[in-house]
Amino acid sequence: MSKLNKLKILKLEFNELSGELPMELGKLQNLLAVNISHNSLTGRLPMSSIFQNLDKSSLEGNYGLCSPLLQGPCKMNVSKPIVLDPHGFDNQMNPERPRNESSESSGPIHHHRFLSISAIIAIAASFLIVLGVIAISLVNASVRRKLAFVESALESMCSSSSRSGAPATGKLILFDSQSSQDWISNPENLLNKASEIGEGVFGTVYKVPLGSQQGRNVAVKKLITSNILQFPEDFDREVRILGKARHPNLIALKGYYWTPQLQLLVSEFAPNAPELTCQSLRVNEKCDVYGFGVMILELVTGRRPVEYGEDNVLILNDHVRVLLEHGNVLECVDPSLMNEFPEDEVLPVLKLAMVCTSQIPSSRPTMAEVVQILQVIKTPVPQRMEVF
Repeated sequence: MSKLNKLKILKLEFNELSGELPMELGKLQNLLAVNISHNSLTGRLPMSSIFQNLDKSSLEGNYGLCSPLLQGPCKMNVSKPIVLDPHGFDNQMNPERPRNESSESSGPIHHHRFLSISAIIAIAASFLIVLGVIAISLVNASVRRKLAFVESALESMCSSSSRSGAPATGKLILFDSQSSQDWISNPENLLNKASEIGEGVFGTVYKVPLGSQQGRNVAVKKLITSNILQFPEDFDREVRILGKARHPNLIALKGYYWTPQLQLLVSEFAPNAPELTCQSLRVNEKCDVYGFGVMILELVTGRRPVEYGEDNVLILNDHVRVLLEHGNVLECVDPSLMNEFPEDEVLPVLKLAMVCTSQIPSSRPTMAEVVQILQVIKTPVPQRMEVF
């Protein structure tokens, strides 16, 4: 090889070479590039400038070479020539092919393979993802087992309750007595389309005769959000709180009916209710907004929506509108407040009530917008623009 005077590039990497480099390689004057990495070479490098100026990437993988760029022992006492394994390439292509005696006698051959940092990061990330998937699967399995246990426990409780003679149907509870003597054995038969008198967000309202008491009808609302309160104790507590509410414009709640599958609210039946006397009127959210506006006027002024005098009739929203047009805002406020109220909140609240009681339903805001306006009035911001 030292006679190859015209050799310019010497690439011997990954050839499983062992022994020392011949010093004659330093005499190749035209040699421009050398790469002897990843072999089993030992000893010193030739003294030419091309070998002495090699970078680390051209030398790494040879743990016996003497170079300040490499770490490891420097083997100077090995005097083996370069041995090229003629079956090295064949063995890589066909690992099952046996080596001949000469290759076996050339000593142990070491394969050095290095993973890049990106490959290590990718492997670690994949490992973490696999661990995460396994952990999530275990948690889901545990939750499913717990849910299955709860469902089976509930089923066993229900079945044992049925076997013990407990009523499968619910019991009608009235607030004006400890409990009603009437049982609703098949409430679904009573709540039919013919007895339906209205429908709201939380359910449908039916006109239902109350048990054996002939001539007494009640309004029964069948709740469609039955999963909010799943236990009879919670349902009883919340409904009794609602039953204590009293207002001239509210129909009193008289009782309830509860089963795990069906919840009913029982209230007084108003035979002259608007939904019965005004069958042609289409009731929607705008009607509720109007009622809310009237309620605001009642709270601020302390007056009734309609007041009958000796010579005239006072309509509250018209009366407040006239006062606002003349700038007499404080005359609208309930005198019983004794001027102990935030004056800067009176005008926007009254304006909100005027908008809610507009004669044109499409001009009235939605309840969501009403809530936003009230929040702005309650918590004013610096340099707040007029709401209306």
